[in-house]
Amino acid sequence: MSLSKILVSTERKYILKNLKQDKRIDGRDLFQYRDIKINANIVKAAEGSAEVFLGKTHVITGVKYELGPPFPDMPDKGVYTVMAELIPMSWGAFEGGPPNERAIELARLIDRPIRSAKMIQNEMLCLIPDKLVYIIFIDVYSINYSGNLIDSGALSALTALISSKIPTAKILDKEKAKVEWDGGYFNTKKLIKNIPISVTFGKLEDVIFVDPNLTEELVMDGRITYAFDDDGNLVSLQKGGLATFSIDEVKSLARKAKELGVKLRKDLDLWQYQNLKNK
Repeated sequence: MSLSKILVSTERKYILKNLKQDKRIDGRDLFQYRDIKINANIVKAAEGSAEVFLGKTHVITGVKYELGPPFPDMPDKGVYTVMAELIPMSWGAFEGGPPNERAIELARLIDRPIRSAKMIQNEMLCLIPDKLVYIIFIDVYSINYSGNLIDSGALSALTALISSKIPTAKILDKEKAKVEWDGGYFNTKKLIKNIPISVTFGKLEDVIFVDPNLTEELVMDGRITYAFDDDGNLVSLQKGGLATFSIDEVKSLARKAKELGVKLRKDLDLWQYQNLKNK
């Protein structure tokens, strides 16, 4: 057995022993998040941006746009897409190059609640049906990885969208799909109608805990992520890893995720980051 496997095995036993006593290596309770800090409008070249610190995990998201043709099956709706990049400097095991499976999964876990909650009113992003719509790019970057990129990445994406300042346009020629800036910006309160909050739990053997840090992620058997919207509706549920969850666990964790989501929504007050010029 390699030295790294011995160290992971030893660390796993130590962490599990503490978890069974309702203790965690960083002093938290089983269902306690690390401290969260959010800063908005940090990238001046972007239409919207935000950074989130979840403990030592640091994520930055930027929102950009361009104009282009709609998808054929949504001719009168704008387009939005989420991309995640795991920067090598954020953790030694991340590698450069095209997005790998882990980055793609992270992007989908951030995208799914936004899409399922119908957070972005993409019919507002249509300029000329079948010809010209807004295409919104939501780019998430890991700056320092210390566990739970899902919840931190989701929060940074939500805040970046809320803080965004996207120019509105007037149509000059429908046939040629020509437009120009009309001097205004989208009202974010109208463009965004619902905010889904993601809550991720880790599982190590029979012990479940929220917001796994890096050490816990390295040894845990799996995870499960819930997202609830403003009205308390479950809009996303995703399991990862080899851990199994019983029906009773899935139901009880849904209640706990909803409870934690309500608290996060109140404590973080993401609408405070709305760009004043959009009001």
